[in-house]
Amino acid sequence: MNTSAQAADEWWHTLPPERRAQIHRWVDRPHTHHETPGQIEIPIPTTQKEVT
Repeated sequence: MNTSAQAADEWWHTLPPERRAQIHRWVDRPHTHHETPGQIEIPIPTTQKEVT
């Protein structure tokens, strides 16, 4: 029986090296956000309120 990890490894090893590199660059890219002029800031709470 294959586990999900084993199935993922098998799939990964069927890919050509160019595709592996492409996926790796997509997954490993730095996450940055650049503000757009006129963009409205969305307040995102940093703490979770307790529900009563």
